[in-house]
Amino acid sequence: GRGPEGSSTWYYYDHPTPGTANTSQGKAHLLTIPVTMSPPGGIHPGVFTVTLAGAGENDSIYYTTDGSVPDGSDALYTGPIYIAGSQVIRARVMADSALPGPVASHTYITGIDHDVPVICLSTDPDNLWDFETGIFAYGPHAQADFPFFNANFWMDWERPVHVEFFDNEGVRQID
Repeated sequence: GRGPEGSSTWYYYDHPTPGTANTSQGKAHLLTIPVTMSPPGGIHPGVFTVTLAGAGENDSIYYTTDGSVPDGSDALYTGPIYIAGSQVIRARVMADSALPGPVASHTYITGIDHDVPVICLSTDPDNLWDFETGIFAYGPHAQADFPFFNANFWMDWERPVHVEFFDNEGVRQID
């Protein structure tokens, strides 16, 4: 989009406003390099560390371990992340002059021995449990008696989710 409105200078915006003025701060660049994680997500035998890479010289990597999409208020990657139990890591490259890069998501499964495929879903906890917006919460309009009509879980809502599929050998097939 153009910024300021009507100028010949073009910027990247994270929220499109077709036909109206751009209301957010535009960025001169768009980060496109995804974060790489080593080792990759999957089934692992015990305690280990995960390293993140992909940031340029003036970029930073931010990450979360609760399923939410990372932003500049989340943990700044400064060294290997200690994994002692099953968890998801979501990370992205960020810089002051650019829109954030794509979100990389890897689920690490530990301490589980199985021979069946595994599906992992990751999303912001608020998408599930928030009183106003969580699809597993009763919410502000739920009727008091079963089956709790008008509760959040009766709403025709969609929430963003990241899906990973691991085959019965523990190899990630879908990311």
